[in-house]
Amino acid sequence: MKQTKYILLSAALLLSAVNGVTVASAADAKSDASVTMVKDDDPLKIEKTPVIQFGKQTISGSTKTYKARYIESEKETVGGVTEYLAPSIHIADNRGTTEGWKLEASITPFKANDAAKTELAGAVLALTPTRSVKVENEPAAIPAGQTAIELGASAKTIVTATSGLGIGKSNYFFGDNSADVTPEVIGKTGNVGDDKVTLTVPGDSVKVQDATYLAELTWTLSNTP
Repeated sequence: MKQTKYILLSAALLLSAVNGVTVASAADAKSDASVTMVKDDDPLKIEKTPVIQFGKQTISGSTKTYKARYIESEKETVGGVTEYLAPSIHIADNRGTTEGWKLEASITPFKANDAAKTELAGAVLALTPTRSVKVENEPAAIPAGQTAIELGASAKTIVTATSGLGIGKSNYFFGDNSADVTPEVIGKTGNVGDDKVTLTVPGDSVKVQDATYLAELTWTLSNTP
């Protein structure tokens, strides 16, 4: 019985076509698609801080400025070429706004790992931001001719992202990468390394033989450029 009805309906449709009768098309239908944006738990953050080491240096009664060394663990290979990376800081801005941000840094005095915690009096660590690398979107620009920033107890501005810049992820380097030397060669040939990260030590400061001096850097990222 069902099969008979199907045949009759087909015949009716065919007859309509022959007689020039137009069959109405189906009506348009609409539906929605949605997404809910929720806040990142840590929307403005520093993902990586610089590794800064000056290695072993000979005690001197003269004021000396030492260059930061390239680190064995801080390297990458691109196109078959291995480069030792300059110290860098990586920033992520996932706030979903364009208001910008400001990066500042401060440092504690260098103190020896001896029992007296002898301070390396007058020692100054200086950083020169040299370039920004875009990971996502546009990074904050490094001003041409940026001079060295001497760090101290009070925070100093390192990089500023103005409105519309610094969104997403971006990396900021202090110096150039090196494909010509290894950390071992730098260490053995003396004061060869990254001249955009330096440590100046006065000649008249007390220096404890074979002591390792440590200082702590504090990096502060704020949304008030």
